[in-house]
Amino acid sequence: MTDATDFITQRDRGNKRLRMSESPKDEMADFRAEMRELFHSLKKSQDDRLDSLEKQLAAVNLQAISIQSSNLDIEKSIDFVSSQIIELETKISGLEQDRKSFNFEIATVNDKIENLERSLRKTCIEIRNVPKRSIEQLQDLYQSERSLASVLKVNLNPNDIKDAYRLPGKKDSNCSTIIIEFNNTLIKDKILSSAKQYFRTHSDQLNSKHLGLNEHTTQIYISEFLTTKTKKLHFLARETAKSKGFSHCWTSKGKVYLRKKEGDTPIMIKSEDQLKIIEATK
Repeated sequence: MTDATDFITQRDRGNKRLRMSESPKDEMADFRAEMRELFHSLKKSQDDRLDSLEKQLAAVNLQAISIQSSNLDIEKSIDFVSSQIIELETKISGLEQDRKSFNFEIATVNDKIENLERSLRKTCIEIRNVPKRSIEQLQDLYQSERSLASVLKVNLNPNDIKDAYRLPGKKDSNCSTIIIEFNNTLIKDKILSSAKQYFRTHSDQLNSKHLGLNEHTTQIYISEFLTTKTKKLHFLARETAKSKGFSHCWTSKGKVYLRKKEGDTPIMIKSEDQLKIIEATK
């Protein structure tokens, strides 16, 4: 009986129902609920992060679009500036061609003017450092030239002189230059060659007394009546002759010449650039 009773008692204990809170189904339900909440929380967190990423991506896209638009504007600006530069370069090139053309035309005109002035002066001489008279007439200048021709032993007829005049000098100077124009170049060349001969053969140099001016005695200088351009070229040629050892530098018929030594072929100097080349040579 005791054994039977114990068996019954044990069996009852084994089949006794569990409390509600300890039911496996309830625990599973709780677990599922917790997992749903966890998944829901994770999903919400992921959704929030995705929303944030989408917003950031959208902002980046907007920035990219803005940058792309800015780049397009910059490219358009660069293209516009490039086209302007090309247009300016084309204009500058055209202006450069025009400048070269103008310079060539100016040089041509200057050469024509120089040749014309040289032609007008081809029968003229200049006598520098001549004392001024208080009252001076054309006949006085003619007489001075005839007196000089007599000293130089040149037969000068009254009709050989075409014109004579005095160039304006400095206000504070008592001397200035007289220009004598002859009727032909033969008389002019005779006067110049005789003046050179006089310098070589006489100890006393030509002076104002040889012109019939006795009040003030000054040394006078006789040469061709050169153009302004040729005068400058002659001055520079004399400097080159000194520095480079040329023995002769002179003018003839309005042109400048250099010669290294006696017997050498004369070099006609046409421009300052030619003198620079001579200066550069060893």
